[in-house]
Amino acid sequence: MRRATRWRNGQGFSRRVDLFPEHHADCQGHRFRAVSLDYPPFLDYIRRGKNEPVQQLDSVDVRIIDTIAAQLNFTYAIYEPVDCQWGYQQANGSWTGVIGTVGRYEADFSLNVLITGQREEVVDFTVGYHREPLTFAMGKPKVSSVGRSTLLPLPQWLSLVRPYTPVIWAAVILTVLGAVFVQWVLMVTSDKVGLSDAVFQDYQAGERSEFAAYRQRTRALATSKKRSALVATGLVVRGILRQDMNMPRRPAEQIFLGVWLIVSFVLTIIYVSYLTAFLTVPTLSPTVKDLDELSRSHFSWGLQDLGAADYQLFKSSEVPLYKRIFQSLKVCSTMKSCLQQTIDENFAFISWLTYLRDAIAVDFTDRNGDAKVILARDSFAPAELGFSLTRNSRLKAHMDVVMRRLMEGGLVQKWLSEFIQMHAQLGKQKALQADLALVGGDPKRLVDTDGTAQALSMYHLQGVFMVYLLCLVFAVLAFGLEHALKKQRKNL
Repeated sequence: MRRATRWRNGQGFSRRVDLFPEHHADCQGHRFRAVSLDYPPFLDYIRRGKNEPVQQLDSVDVRIIDTIAAQLNFTYAIYEPVDCQWGYQQANGSWTGVIGTVGRYEADFSLNVLITGQREEVVDFTVGYHREPLTFAMGKPKVSSVGRSTLLPLPQWLSLVRPYTPVIWAAVILTVLGAVFVQWVLMVTSDKVGLSDAVFQDYQAGERSEFAAYRQRTRALATSKKRSALVATGLVVRGILRQDMNMPRRPAEQIFLGVWLIVSFVLTIIYVSYLTAFLTVPTLSPTVKDLDELSRSHFSWGLQDLGAADYQLFKSSEVPLYKRIFQSLKVCSTMKSCLQQTIDENFAFISWLTYLRDAIAVDFTDRNGDAKVILARDSFAPAELGFSLTRNSRLKAHMDVVMRRLMEGGLVQKWLSEFIQMHAQLGKQKALQADLALVGGDPKRLVDTDGTAQALSMYHLQGVFMVYLLCLVFAVLAFGLEHALKKQRKNL
């Protein structure tokens, strides 16, 4: 015991002193025991052996904890939990895995774990440094060798109509009909004025009586309307097909046709561009978008057997949708086997978004960077990642300060982006090496089998020929009808 200062009545302490210094601001090189599981890109390591610390590799959590250790002056060793699980609450109230290990004071802290309300009852958490939602992965739509499919490609003959949605097609048809009507009105108006002037001049010259002039004008206008309707239709269609046309003389018709040529040019260019893509790349039927649709689909689903927060969510939730998911929930052993199962079967693998993206980039991406599996459009149950500590740990406040500074400086997101990009490049390199091994290591053969230049076949152009045959049938029917009407008139 030593005297810190002296107290004087009416004056207080003779000198200011911190009677309760914060010793954990400087841990004086103490070696802490940490616990965690492999979770790239946040934590990546190599196992050494049972009951031995792992050899951590460069990853996001390693950079975070190294920064904290440098600021607080301590060292650490990372161990795996005995049961190799993240931790969920059992029926007797005890916790397994990482959470249980920290909660029983068998480790000082853990690295990345999901912060949940149930876990906060047994351990403390640092501030969250990354928000992570759940989602699920599925195999890409494909046709199997036995004729059954996960999701069949849409019929190729529909490629002719797929460039535009039904609403756009309705708008295009109405626009064409409106253009024909406007052009017909302009032409009839022009013919009416011209015929009226000519008939009036004949009447003044005495060549026709008033009744004959009126009758002649009426017949001429009727004939003009029929002719104008056909000509107007031809002009509008020629504009769509970008064919030559004889422009009318009236300025009103010229202005209208000029605007119509611009509109039809844009519509046809967009249509042709999209049609090329739809002919060369088959369009597949829609995939499962969200968890509710997954629960009503023919897919089975599951998650990795790690006793993590996702399992705890489905196991303990009172939400009807989550209950339905838990009732048919399956488990698979490793991330790689789970993702491979999505390719081999009608299986959806539920996991955390960043974890899935990283695993897909490393092991399920081809040399061009195209993923072999797809992620659902929607995500759900977002939670924050943080470090867990023993209850009332005095390290928490100091760790929070350092982690907040790292987040405010944008370093956590910067490191995460760097590792995701690096792992994506690694995945493409692995895929390239695997493809080279299949062709005997000859890059020339690899280029020849790339398949980027695909020749169009009858499969791609079946829609065009179907339309052609349909037009031939209509032409034959029209010819037969015309011939029958003509024969009937002769008999009369």
